[in-house]
Amino acid sequence: MRKLLYAVTGLGLLVVAASCKDPLNVHNSNNPDVTQVLGRPSDIETVIGNAYVNVHQNTLHGGDNIVVQLTVMALESYSGLANFGMGPRVALPRNPISNQRGNAVLAGNYRDWSGLSRAARAAANALAAAKRPGIDLNLLGAGRSGRARSFGFFALGVALGDLALVYDSATVISPYDTLSSGINKSWVAPLALHDSVMRTALRMLAAAIAISTADAAGFPLPATWINGNALTQPNFVRVIRSYKARFRANVARTPAEGAAVDWASVIADAQNGVTADLNLSLSPSAGWDDGVIANFYQFDTWHSLPCLMWCMAADSAAYSTWLAQPFNSRTPFLIITPDLRFPQGATRAAQNTYSNCGASTCSPPDKGNYIRNRTPGLDRPVDAWAASNYDHYRFQALANASPARTGNWPTITLAEMNMLIAEGKLRTATLDIAGATALIDVSRTRNNLPALSGVVTSLTQIVPGGTACVPKVPAPPTYDKAKCGTLFEAMKWEKRMETAYTGYGQWYFDGRRWGDLAEGTALEFPVPYQEMDARTRPFYDLGGVGRPDGAAKGTYGF
Repeated sequence: MRKLLYAVTGLGLLVVAASCKDPLNVHNSNNPDVTQVLGRPSDIETVIGNAYVNVHQNTLHGGDNIVVQLTVMALESYSGLANFGMGPRVALPRNPISNQRGNAVLAGNYRDWSGLSRAARAAANALAAAKRPGIDLNLLGAGRSGRARSFGFFALGVALGDLALVYDSATVISPYDTLSSGINKSWVAPLALHDSVMRTALRMLAAAIAISTADAAGFPLPATWINGNALTQPNFVRVIRSYKARFRANVARTPAEGAAVDWASVIADAQNGVTADLNLSLSPSAGWDDGVIANFYQFDTWHSLPCLMWCMAADSAAYSTWLAQPFNSRTPFLIITPDLRFPQGATRAAQNTYSNCGASTCSPPDKGNYIRNRTPGLDRPVDAWAASNYDHYRFQALANASPARTGNWPTITLAEMNMLIAEGKLRTATLDIAGATALIDVSRTRNNLPALSGVVTSLTQIVPGGTACVPKVPAPPTYDKAKCGTLFEAMKWEKRMETAYTGYGQWYFDGRRWGDLAEGTALEFPVPYQEMDARTRPFYDLGGVGRPDGAAKGTYGF
């Protein structure tokens, strides 16, 4: 008998072997091994071609996943609903992330972990299979081997990078440790700290660039691999370098770690990153969906814009009055701002009209604004500190499409790359204020805010605009009145406005690095208890005020 017992977890594969003959041990063709599934070049290419959509489905696709939690944790959105962990994660003061058996958000906490780990393992298996003797993907066409292998390393790198961004630990997965049937040993993939996982992710992305550069004959990519993008080899490299820039910066857990980021490398990657927004062609029926739009763009009690972050566009007097009110007794007010991403008008009725809002619904924006002032009939109860009359509706046309959420949606924006470069220029020893202000002004002046270039010449100088300056921030030490922000705050404002509801956890990862998260916000998620149970190891909670991995009091005093 030869009996194999498999314990499959989100991270690895445990194989326990015992010997002796068993006449009942019959091959099950409905549960084929890795070698059988990846037995032909076409099988391998198919798995690799689906590798990135597997990553997308386990981060952004929809349903109960962590991106919704990250968005409310960063105060990018507000909802008190218990659905998908929104209410528990947005509440102030912040509670720890419960990682106990039966916790209320167990499915969401585990989904990204499990799905990304499996996506990484599938890509690694396919890459290993492509190197087996007798396998030649070029039999499918000239250059197909290089194209597939490059894309496989890319998807593997993105899966590992996303795991390292969110969780405190994960497994380092590579094509060189892939398991297959016939291994005669007991083995479970070990956990590694997030920084080790990120280093591997960056190495996988570097390998993707090297392979595509050495063998570019198979390009462009099939348009379905990154849906709607038949990328040439140079443009594929730009996407990879954009991910490298994002990952290098966003892995930082604290302001101290943010200062220690290799900003020279971030700048180099971002400068050689995308030159226009990378739009995914969303098609839920084909596996390409957006969970944030699916959930928040139901509006009602599912979404509003919390004033703690979004009211920084308001005029000084109104914002100061709001800040001076008791934290849990604050009332909504009209945001009058020159920033054209907000609705214009001196009354709520005028802003309702500008926002195309009627008594029961709002039409998509048609004036270039991203934010609407909803009509009073659409208001719903919220916590006083979060109350505003405003919603994000930049992508409402996409939400309203038939079928819903079919159309182009930006997963990497040029603005994100520009602001990473600008941030690096403001952080490196060779301070480049002129270079940073030029990049910040790209979106700033387009939205009617006064230029910084040639006006702001130091890090401590406030932005122009007087009482209408944007952004404003709560003034320490009491944080009960407004002051105009500095150059760094202007960079942060443009990054927030232009990346809101795009990509994966944009505001959360930035806010963590900048020290902007509310006190006690978990700086990372624990390895889910389901995985720790499978490893027979103790599980643990993270975050909460004064607790391990809880954010210190933030930049803005909350």
